[in-house]
Amino acid sequence: MKLKFVALETELGIIYYHSGAPRTTYGITLPMITMRQAIKELLWEQPLSALEISQRLSLPEKEVLDHLTHIAKSPGPGHQFRLTPAVCNHCGFSFKKRDRLTIPSRCPVCRHESIRRPRFAVVKK
Repeated sequence: MKLKFVALETELGIIYYHSGAPRTTYGITLPMITMRQAIKELLWEQPLSALEISQRLSLPEKEVLDHLTHIAKSPGPGHQFRLTPAVCNHCGFSFKKRDRLTIPSRCPVCRHESIRRPRFAVVKK
């Protein structure tokens, strides 16, 4: 099995992670973090959609949504999960009451399918 290394650039520097042992670079062992920790790191920096997170971490969007569901329930001590709801690009309807983290298929008002994706962030309380 070939391991795929993914680099995550954070304020602490570049962190490499994969499913095996921690990566050693220039004799320095970098800390290995879990996927949820990597997603939290991205969400501390700026609000992102599930698609943007999946592209940056080379994960399927469905797997990112599973991790986001868990992060929403327990974002960590002193932090809060913030959801910017999806918005219809045609009429401007905002899906504020929607509990699911997935993108809606169409607008209930104008029936258009052009929907801006919801964005997620982790902020300090």
